[in-house]
Amino acid sequence: MRSPTERPPEPPHNIELEHALLGALFITNAVFQHVSSFLRPEHFYEPLHGKLFEISAELISAGKIANPITLKAHLPPELKKLKISGLTIYQYLARLVAEATTVINAADYARGIVALARRRRIMELAEDFAAAALDDDDPELATRARDAFGEVAKVAALEKPLAADDFMAYWHGDVVPADSRPWLVYGTIPETGSGLLAGQWGTFKTFTAIDIACAVMSGTPIFGSEVDRRGGVLLYAAEGQSEVPIRLQASINNRCSWMTKTPFTWLTPEKLPLNLLDPDSVRNFIARARQVDAEMRRRFDLPLALIEIDTVVTTAGFKKPGDEDDAVVGAQLVEAMKEISRQTGAFVLGVDHFGKSAETGTRGSSAKESNVDVVLATLGDKSISGVVTNPRLAVRKVRGGIAGREYHFTTTIIDTKVVDSKLRPITTLTITWSEQSDPVADTKDKKKDPWSKSLRLLRRVLMNLLVDRGVDQHPYPDGPIVRAVDKEVVRAEFYKDYPADGETAEKKQVAKNKAFNRAIKDAQAAGLIGVREIELNIQYIWLAKAETPAERSTAP
Repeated sequence: MRSPTERPPEPPHNIELEHALLGALFITNAVFQHVSSFLRPEHFYEPLHGKLFEISAELISAGKIANPITLKAHLPPELKKLKISGLTIYQYLARLVAEATTVINAADYARGIVALARRRRIMELAEDFAAAALDDDDPELATRARDAFGEVAKVAALEKPLAADDFMAYWHGDVVPADSRPWLVYGTIPETGSGLLAGQWGTFKTFTAIDIACAVMSGTPIFGSEVDRRGGVLLYAAEGQSEVPIRLQASINNRCSWMTKTPFTWLTPEKLPLNLLDPDSVRNFIARARQVDAEMRRRFDLPLALIEIDTVVTTAGFKKPGDEDDAVVGAQLVEAMKEISRQTGAFVLGVDHFGKSAETGTRGSSAKESNVDVVLATLGDKSISGVVTNPRLAVRKVRGGIAGREYHFTTTIIDTKVVDSKLRPITTLTITWSEQSDPVADTKDKKKDPWSKSLRLLRRVLMNLLVDRGVDQHPYPDGPIVRAVDKEVVRAEFYKDYPADGETAEKKQVAKNKAFNRAIKDAQAAGLIGVREIELNIQYIWLAKAETPAERSTAP
């Protein structure tokens, strides 16, 4: 028995469980339908969490999106001023999303929250009836106790064993591995999800996007891979709308000239405004995309398989300066693209711009590249006059595929056989892909490729890590911001891929260490990478623009 001075035990609860459930709910509102039948705001131990769930439930039930951005307008004044462990409510909401690890087990999180709430209720009732039993004899006490504990038993019934179909989890043996990785373009673009096609201006991003569209429509191979899901394409042309019909027809003539009518349609801001950060705008776009899907099935007996947005930055709808570099806003942009994919069944590819230099990667927050499934980049060597040579497409990131691949292509100026109002010929470009696609392929002129054979492993490792582990750094006060990665992280990945020889593990480790140090030294000497201690005792590596042999020989 507890002494009169002993503090009562803290009610059973799990704040981390509540964090995980709310984070999963904000990532995808589909979680709500799996928990709404039994989870209530009062089940949360932390009143703030119960209130957040209540507001979210109201939004979702009204057909709206609930996430850290949309919740801002619906928080009561007292919550807007609230500080939680030094964080504003908006920072707290962002952290819930950032720390969420999975949505698969959300229903199990909810059941755990309910179970703890039931235990707290049993403790409350036990204390209440124990106190009542010490008072004068109450003839109704037993009846009230039976009814009260009967209500608790009803809640406990929610913890019954689940049927197989009720689990928000997958079990080994129930899923066929061959069915778990469907592709739109084998090995490069998944059947559904989100991706970015980025590059500096003048590197043929839109031409590439249209050629990918033509490959999907016609079912013809691209990047040396088969199109696994032939289907229609919807392009949202926020930029260069007048060029769409010209470039599209040229690409069709070049790739699939037998198609007189293609399952391709495009929208412009005049036809339908799109603001990826506005949930209502996203819902309107999804509704229109579904109409397009139905019409494509009627006309061509094909589903809508690919949605391209040109460009992400133009359709983002940033509300204030700095939003483009905000990680939460960047994640929200990607989540909007993912929601479009989930609701339409099509892969969503956003055309985007690089930063001021190619080494920084996609413009804006690195959260965009981190959260998408695919990152493709159009690259080329640009002269000061703007001429682009050695154009190629790099696969910077692909879930379930091999990153670091490069696909070279050539561009050809063609006469469209169409004239303008003054009878002048209209010309455009078409893309022809090289048959050879090798992650470390030499260019046609090997002397111009500064990455020697011994350095290509380092390049591949760097390209992979810069996408998933890279951070924006400012190594020199007067220099540009670059995308860099911790040197020791690069070392660890290099060691894994380097085929070292040696009779013992120790000798193999020595060989790997020598190879890595030599590669870093040679790449830095050739101007291919930058290496600098930016934080205390942490050296960072980034890709730098390399000089060609001709440039190096004429340098003063």
